[in-house]
Amino acid sequence: MIYLFTALYDEAYPFLQYYKMKKEINSLPFEMYRCEEQQICLTITGTGEITAATVVAAVCAMGHVKAGDIFVQCGICAGAEQKKGVAYLCSKITEEATQKTFYPDILYRHPFPEAAVVTGMNVRRKASVSEEHVCQKADMPQNTDTANPVKLCDTELYNIELYDMEAAAGYQAAHHFFGPHQMFFIKIISDNGVQEKMSADTVRELVQAQIGQIAQAVERFAAAERDYAREQQVLSQEEQRQAERLSHDMHCSAVMEAELFQLLKYCRLSGIDYEDTIRDGYAAGSLPCKDKKEGKRCLEQLRKELL
Repeated sequence: MIYLFTALYDEAYPFLQYYKMKKEINSLPFEMYRCEEQQICLTITGTGEITAATVVAAVCAMGHVKAGDIFVQCGICAGAEQKKGVAYLCSKITEEATQKTFYPDILYRHPFPEAAVVTGMNVRRKASVSEEHVCQKADMPQNTDTANPVKLCDTELYNIELYDMEAAAGYQAAHHFFGPHQMFFIKIISDNGVQEKMSADTVRELVQAQIGQIAQAVERFAAAERDYAREQQVLSQEEQRQAERLSHDMHCSAVMEAELFQLLKYCRLSGIDYEDTIRDGYAAGSLPCKDKKEGKRCLEQLRKELL
């Protein structure tokens, strides 16, 4: 499955048209679209770090992310005026508020130039004359004081290539479900941080101009991850189905399911026969579990018996 996220509907629109995606009917307070043929789930998060993190975590937990799935965040960003319309693959993500930095693993060939992106809580704007004293013409200091983070301003020496409002939050939420090699951040420069408002048509046109290249690259990323997951697969297809049934019967959350699969894979690699223990659980009536609380106890008991 390709989990694709955009902040705005107008960023999503070219994807909806390209893949002929249909809106998902559910009770969630955000818009979700699917293309079953291509195994793509697109969700519109809204702008800002808090909404992005909330929606990404909710969708990934609900979707029960598997090995071979990928996370893609795509949208517009601020950058150099002369680079307007260029799509970048982000190799470094810095959160402005905390100065934390994250590095997606870029393992596959792709057609995009790579760049660093800074994620901020506010819309990007040029530093005013009164703020220029904050940005000295010197190397940016390494600031470890998260209570007083270094202020990022518009000087070349601060080396801000791209600026958005969602990437760092998306990374931090998604990394609970995906490895760094499964996460891809594609940003298209729309302005240089001066323009106050951008029309919906302009946003659509910027993404539409890149949609073919982005879609092909994302599909290649997904195919490569599926191939890698198959090579790394420890459990057979039948064992995988049994593990999924066990997870369902234990009412596993996404985290519990990951722990369960890790346990079963460890047992298989170590030559520990776990199947008899699970059969005994069903025979004794401890499986299926009544709820998640009982499932947690069952998982802990299974761990004690097998390890």
